[in-house]
Amino acid sequence: MKAWLVFAAVFVMTAAPRLAEACPFCAGTNDGGIGRYLVIGAMVFTPFLAAAICAPLVIRAVRRTDEESSGK
Repeated sequence: MKAWLVFAAVFVMTAAPRLAEACPFCAGTNDGGIGRYLVIGAMVFTPFLAAAICAPLVIRAVRRTDEESSGK
């Protein structure tokens, strides 16, 4: 890989967190309010929701593949 590409990637990875102070919703508001807590709660809850939806689908696909390979 070219050295300038590596340098650019490292620069972006180190500069981006410093530029982002908060999520767009939180950065645009001066007061607290319930909306801020709802958005933060949604951001925290989203990975768990995705896992709850994807895990059964992956398990079902693995079981189906195992059944097909064993000839049942």
